[in-house]
Amino acid sequence: MADLYQVYANYGGHSDNLQNEEEEEQPVRHNRSGPTRSAAQAQEAQQQYSQQAVQQAVQQAVQQQIATHSNQPSQQQSQQHTGKEHFSSYRKSNDYSLWDKMSTKRPEVIKLAVFSLVIVLAISIDRMGTHYLTKYITDNIFTNFQEFMLRLSYPVVVILFLWIIKAL
Repeated sequence: MADLYQVYANYGGHSDNLQNEEEEEQPVRHNRSGPTRSAAQAQEAQQQYSQQAVQQAVQQAVQQQIATHSNQPSQQQSQQHTGKEHFSSYRKSNDYSLWDKMSTKRPEVIKLAVFSLVIVLAISIDRMGTHYLTKYITDNIFTNFQEFMLRLSYPVVVILFLWIIKAL
């Protein structure tokens, strides 16, 4: 960064520059066009200094962002790369054991167990219905048409029952 005496070199403050000292001693004169030349030069120098400071700050911020963004993908790539190497080396060295396979299939086994329980429940309800329906038919005297309608009503009741359950 520039020192103040460098920025305000034309405005005075150095014994090396005799011309600047002479200009300081003269009173500031205002004319129609504005302040004297030395004051205008000082203002321009101050504006240039502030612009340079802003530009330097912006450049530093941009460089820091570039540095952080360029480092992040490489770290992510290295992490992904090491993860892939670890997985492939694990798979090459020893395949999945029986316990690993069983633990990955656990949700599917639970679904299978629930499905089998539903099937067992359906079979038991069917056997119970068949037993009591057969007993009812053998104990009572029905006409052929009544017996046919009673036997036909059993599958219809089952279908309606499933339909109602599915609708809920």
